[in-house]
Amino acid sequence: VNFRHSQNLSTNKIDLPLPDLSLNVNNIYPFKNAQNSMLLQNFNVRYSMNGTNQITNDLGYIAVDGNGNPKDSIAPFTFENLPLFFRNAKRGLRHNIPLSTSFKALKFLTLSPGFNFDDRMYFDKLDWNYNDSTKKFTNKKIQGFNQVWDYSLGISLATRIYGMHLSRNKNSSIKAIRHVISPSIGYSYRPDFSDPKYNYYQRFVTTDGVGHKTEVLKAQHEGFVYGTASPGQSSAISMSVNNNIEMKVRSEKDTVDRKIALFNTLAIGTSYNFLADSFKLSPFGL
Repeated sequence: VNFRHSQNLSTNKIDLPLPDLSLNVNNIYPFKNAQNSMLLQNFNVRYSMNGTNQITNDLGYIAVDGNGNPKDSIAPFTFENLPLFFRNAKRGLRHNIPLSTSFKALKFLTLSPGFNFDDRMYFDKLDWNYNDSTKKFTNKKIQGFNQVWDYSLGISLATRIYGMHLSRNKNSSIKAIRHVISPSIGYSYRPDFSDPKYNYYQRFVTTDGVGHKTEVLKAQHEGFVYGTASPGQSSAISMSVNNNIEMKVRSEKDTVDRKIALFNTLAIGTSYNFLADSFKLSPFGL
């Protein structure tokens, strides 16, 4: 449980998380005593929870005084204004539960399926409206407990290939060089959480000055403390190759070999999303 206070002395803006909560449970192996089944022995589940109640005196809009003149959106941090700050506070809870396991396949391959579940709990949400004459979106808050959950699943296949060079020269300070190549390929799937059945997004059709129509998605939890479920369906294959190169050396002052890493990580990877509208192949990362 944490308490923090942040204050800007020039603008008098105050941010007051009251409080920040976190709870983490280490890996649990419910079937670790299973006999003759690596799939069950390695099955594990974790749990983490985060919660916050963020109070601020920045009301997020430019208020207007009695004469119709704009004034600062930062309200005085007084006891009289505390109920207003609590009503406008950003608050929520987030739960994350990943499930995973791994087992050997064809002796030298490791197969690792996994499932990840996220649940966000909020106490209000946004109701959006679009004014076709002004071409602007507006929203209002609807009070009430609601949840945003999403999930993804995947499976990966990995192995390791070892290469070793031993020095034949007894007087050489370099005794050996080892190269470890770790290729992997995986598949992941995530549904489209902008689908109307989830009720996380509102759809609007906007028109520009020449009559072109565009569909716009507005999230009911836009700007909320833990965000919302991502739109767009994904069915992707990922590929990567990682390299680790190290050598053993011994100088005249050494009594045993010392291990020196030449490359801890030298990797290249990409992914291919079969369901993307365009740019199905992601950039290669090196």
